[in-house]
Amino acid sequence: MAIEVAAGDVKNQVKLLCRHMVAGGIFAGNTHPTDDDLDDAIETCEGEILTWVASFGGDTDTSLWPVVARAYLSWYNALGAAYHVELGHTGLSTAAGPGTRAETYYRLYMALYEQLKDGLLDLGDIGIPTDASTTLQASITGVSHADKEVLTSDSDAVQPSFKRDQFKNPGTHLPSTSSDL
Repeated sequence: MAIEVAAGDVKNQVKLLCRHMVAGGIFAGNTHPTDDDLDDAIETCEGEILTWVASFGGDTDTSLWPVVARAYLSWYNALGAAYHVELGHTGLSTAAGPGTRAETYYRLYMALYEQLKDGLLDLGDIGIPTDASTTLQASITGVSHADKEVLTSDSDAVQPSFKRDQFKNPGTHLPSTSSDL
C-alpha cells in the first residue's frame, strides 16, 4: 500500500506541482517526463520516506497507519517526486540550482527528515506505530586482529584478493599472499 489516503493522491499532487512541464498538465507516454517517470519518482521517494520511518522506529506497514499519517507523509512524497521530475526537465526555471523549483521542492521534502532527526516530529504523535527496538542502527563490522591470525593460518579460508596500497603504484601490484596480510 502506498503512502496515500486514496489511490492516486500522490500522483495528482505531483501533477499539480509540475503541471507547467507538459502541455495541458497531462503526463502520458509521449510527454517528457512520461507518466512512467512520474511513477518512478513517486516510488523512489516513497521508499526513502519508509526508510526514514523505519530508521526512527516506525512501522513501515502503511495499512496500519491512520489517515492523518498517510495524508501528512503523502504530501512529502509528492514534494520529493516533484523534485525528481523537475531535475529531469531542463530549462531556466527548472534546472537545479538555488531559487529554482527543484531546489525549493528538495528543501521542503528534506524538511521531513530534518523534523524526524531533530525530534520535532514524533511518529507516534501522528499515529504511526513505533517500537524503539526496531530502530535501524548502523554498525561497523570487521575482522579483529585475533580473527585475522586464525584466518591466515587456515588453509581452507579464502584469501583476500586485494591488499593495502595495492594500487598505489600502478603496474607493480601482485596477487596477495598470506604473508602480505
